[in-house]
Parts: sequence; C-alpha cells; structure tokens
Amino acid sequence: MTTAISIVDRAVANFQTWRMRHKIKNNLKKSIVFSAEKFFAEQGIQTIDRIPSPEYFPSLPLHLSSFADGIKSYAQEHGASPEKPVEVVIAVGDSISEFFKGHSKNIDDRLNFGIAGACWPHFQLVIAAVAPILEQNGLRVRAMLLGCGGNGLLGYQSWSGFARDGRECFLAARRTFAFARIMMYGLPPVFDPYATILQDTARIWFKALVASDANAVYLDILARFGGGFFGLFPKAWLSVNGTHMTAAAQFEFDEMITTGLTAQSWSTI
Repeated sequence: MTTAISIVDRAVANFQTWRMRHKIKNNLKKSIVFSAEKFFAEQGIQTIDRIPSPEYFPSLPLHLSSFADGIKSYAQEHGASPEKPVEVVIAVGDSISEFFKGHSKNIDDRLNFGIAGACWPHFQLVIAAVAPILEQNGLRVRAMLLGCGGNGLLGYQSWSGFARDGRECFLAARRTFAFARIMMYGLPPVFDPYATILQDTARIWFKALVASDANAVYLDILARFGGGFFGLFPKAWLSVNGTHMTAAAQFEFDEMITTGLTAQSWSTI
C-alpha cells in the first residue's frame, strides 16, 4: 500500500537538504578531487569480466538475516498469511536503494532489501533468499524497484561483463516474481571517469532491457538528477556526495516510483 506524497513532505525534504548545504558543497568538492586523482592513478588499468564472487561480500549473511526479520514483522503487522496475502512493493539494489530507507512512501523500510556496495550477483542472491520468505508470510510482490548494478563499473568491470550480469539478474527477478512490475533505475550521475564514459551506452542498454519485458519501466535518474557537462554530473542540490541523493532528491525519486507503479510498460520515467 502506498501513501500520497504531500506538499509538506516536499517542504521537509527541501529544508533538510538546505540545512546540509555547506556539507554537501564540501562533499562534492572532495568527490571531484578524488575522481581526478582516481583518473590519473588508474590510467591503463585492466577491466575485469566478473566481480569477486558474492560469498566474499562479508556483510551479506547479516543483511539476509535482517531482511527475514523485517519481512516477518511487516507480515504480522498487516495480518498477512498465505491464505490472505497482502500485495507489497519491494526494493532490491545497492546504496541508492539502501539509503532510500526512511524517505519512501511507496516502499516500507522492512521491504527495502538494498545493500550498499552490492552488484548484480548480490542482487540475485537477495532475490533468491527473500522470495520464499515473502511467500511463506503471505506477501505477494506486485512491484519491485531493481538497482542498477553500478558498483561493478566503479570497480572497473568490463561493459560486456556488466551487461551480461545485469541481464541475468533482470531475468532472475522476472522468473521469481512473474507478474510483478519491475521498476529498474539506471546509473546515477557520478564523478567517476570510467562510469561516466559508459553513461550513454548504459542508458540505451537499460531501455532495451526494459523493452524486452512485458511489465517493466525504466527510471532515468541520470536525466532527473544529472547536470553540468552534457547532463552527466551530479547537481549540487540533489547529490549529497557526488553519488548519493540528498533528501530533496530522495523525494523526487519517490515521485518517480509513484509514477512507475502505474505507468505504461516500457515507459521511461
């Protein structure tokens, strides 16, 4: 169940962002400097085809345990059971998803399965882990927010490897939640040379992947939150550190999700 996003919510989000304006400005400066240093330090670096195996993600078991507890808590609170299922909206993704907790009227925090630093293979493990628990507790997924897998590119994964892993993850999500609306968000604007170079390629790929499905939409957060040169870099008001969203941006992101829940399939939001 979703809750209407009010003018008051927008005002609160904008005020929270305004209060952090000096910190945001300093963070963006640091991010630009770090990106420049990274660019020169990593000249000639070789890309990798596959990111490290998911079992080397040390916090994954702890996250999965917490997700199971949250699912059970939500189901109990809403009186859900296999005999009386309740429809829900979930999120599976990276830090864009995890840091969205506390900011969404569409996705309860207990059903937000985002993990900062996660990539496509981790998403697949999360989907496989939470799906049976959701079903056992009478929660029927009517829609899911699916992350962009951008950490792979920040770790210099090759484009072919990124695209392969992303397609596998998307298809795994569709097999698991056969009738759910999939809302896939694209790469955020970042001050990372390698990821930025691939932004246009990624946008075309995300749109094509969504278009291959009967019930999916694309949330173009680059178009919504990008600015500067060719719209490829974070807008100061909307980026807290050159990658992640401010409270004002989180509010706009939730509006995109609200639209995505009912938009025509294959739409770009």
